[in-house]
Amino acid sequence: MPRLTGPEAAGEYRAWEAINRPGLAPTPIVALTANVLDEHVVACTKAGMSLFFSKPLHGGDVALLQAHAALYINQRKLETAASASHSAEDSAAAATVVAGAETARLTLGLPAVLKGLEAASVAEQREE
Repeated sequence: MPRLTGPEAAGEYRAWEAINRPGLAPTPIVALTANVLDEHVVACTKAGMSLFFSKPLHGGDVALLQAHAALYINQRKLETAASASHSAEDSAAAATVVAGAETARLTLGLPAVLKGLEAASVAEQREE
């Protein structure tokens, strides 16, 4: 990238989101890089990236990416439904589901999956 590194761009976008999209789920930002040094992974995490993948992608990586995207899309749909609801009961129920979706999304976030990705990647490389 000519002007910013990936973590710098992610950090700037997260700052923009905090001002322009308060209270909404953060847009997923996925790092796909050949740079797998610990300090790069830490920089991506601190910048607010959602997932980190090293090249080349393996089958499990693609499945994890799809699951993460599906959770985000469904959470956005629920947020939209909650804000459009006219009944307090519907709004409360939707807010509960949104909170659960956020917990699930965070569970699939970068810190939680790094160890699993590393283990799966090492296992796949041994098989090759």
